[in-house]
Amino acid sequence: MDNTTLEAEAEVQNGVKRLIFVGIAIVLQVIAILILNVYFIEHAEWYAIITRLIGALLVLFIYNEDTTSAVKMTWIIIIMALPIFSITLYILIGLNGHTFKMSKRYKAVDEKLFPLLTDSDEPLARL
Repeated sequence: MDNTTLEAEAEVQNGVKRLIFVGIAIVLQVIAILILNVYFIEHAEWYAIITRLIGALLVLFIYNEDTTSAVKMTWIIIIMALPIFSITLYILIGLNGHTFKMSKRYKAVDEKLFPLLTDSDEPLARL
């Protein structure tokens, strides 16, 4: 007696299609990497110059930001050591405005709440 069902046959067909798709995708990725390597080898000097210039401009931009010196120095060191990787990383992470927006909100809340606090030591004495 045959124990295969239509669902099992469909899963096998889908699995084979996915395997073929992944194989083709891997081959295309390897070809793309090889083509890019050949292209970058021919133009590596220009990319090095351009990334160093962008890195230097980004360092000046970071130096001018209104953040703590620890954050600035960390980004500056990383950008100068690994310009291509760190420029991309800074664009993805460092330019995220959420922390600045959050600190603005905290500052607004503090401005509203701090005037409501008492200056007396009575609550502390009761504790």
